[in-house]
Amino acid sequence: MNPHKYSCTDINPVTKNMAIDIWNFDKIKIQCAIDHNYTVLVIWESDIVNNKDKILEKCKNFLK
Repeated sequence: MNPHKYSCTDINPVTKNMAIDIWNFDKIKIQCAIDHNYTVLVIWESDIVNNKDKILEKCKNFLK
């Protein structure tokens, strides 16, 4: 649930979770990955929809 698109009290219709709860869980998962020496690239669905080529290039650069 992209924070640029949803407010913290919005509810995910599939999971029935509030956006803030999803963001907090995502933050924990990302921090866990970082703590285990992974680098994390976050990509939102809207980024892909709005500029697929730019995001593909971003992914390629990230993986190099």
